[in-house]
Amino acid sequence: DNQLKIDRYDARGALHDLSQHEPPIGGYGNRLDCLAPAEQRAEQLCEEERYYSLYANEVEEEIYQEEAAKRQALSGAEIAFDYDAPSADGATMVGPVPADSAGIDDDDENSLDPPFEAPKGFEIPTDLELPETMKEHAIIEKTAKFIASQDSQMEILLRAKQAGNPQFGFLSPGGKLYRYYRHVLMAIKTNRYPEEVEEVPEKEAEAAPAAEEVEVLPKPK
Repeated sequence: DNQLKIDRYDARGALHDLSQHEPPIGGYGNRLDCLAPAEQRAEQLCEEERYYSLYANEVEEEIYQEEAAKRQALSGAEIAFDYDAPSADGATMVGPVPADSAGIDDDDENSLDPPFEAPKGFEIPTDLELPETMKEHAIIEKTAKFIASQDSQMEILLRAKQAGNPQFGFLSPGGKLYRYYRHVLMAIKTNRYPEEVEEVPEKEAEAAPAAEEVEVLPKPK
């Protein structure tokens, strides 16, 4: 058939030796071994991009990046300013408040906090890094109770929002108190964290039964 010209584009007859294109006996240990180093690197990058969603949560990463960008954009607006300090020419000077303007040193503030004591009935593994003061424990406890009452996304948002706050460094997996925070969080979620019981003063405790014994007398007519 002179009209059918597909045989003219068949190049199989021009390949006399196919050995250089055939795999070795037993096949390749790695399917990328037949490629050049640059081609292997390009193929590995394609594989990482192709299966990235199987190993990473893209939604959580996007939320974290958005919150981090907002935090960075607003960081300049969160600097405290001293409007009362006059400059040399009598004009009002606007600038950051010095760290020691409050009159309280960080060491003095930490010395006022009582040392950490574990809540009664709360078992803590011996290999965990513990808070140094009750203030640190209170922040961790309140944060864990808040996160336990929310969904898993709230912890990511809070971590991004408090990224520059050293008091919330325990939210980061690299923080020294991160494992202790996770231990408190899991104890709260599983109802193993001891609840605080308000202590009744002794005078009120003694007055309560005495009040019940008081006999109400009728008013004289």
